[in-house]
Amino acid sequence: IIRALGIRRKAHEDMGKILSSTEYQFYELLHNSGEMSIDEVCIAMDKPAGYVNRIASVLEMKGLIFSDMGKVFLANR
Repeated sequence: IIRALGIRRKAHEDMGKILSSTEYQFYELLHNSGEMSIDEVCIAMDKPAGYVNRIASVLEMKGLIFSDMGKVFLANR
């Protein structure tokens, strides 16, 4: 349906323009690894879990990531 309406997902290169620097850092981690646990993201970003969970929630609300079984993934990868 989305393709029929002509709606396209933003290209990876455009993400740096529409995300904050921290959101983009999180997005890049997932783009490069495919999937990560929140603990892995915390270590990679050197940020506390509460902070990373807030960023993950924002990215999930934006439809860019999803979480399942304790891991986070890029949506529509």
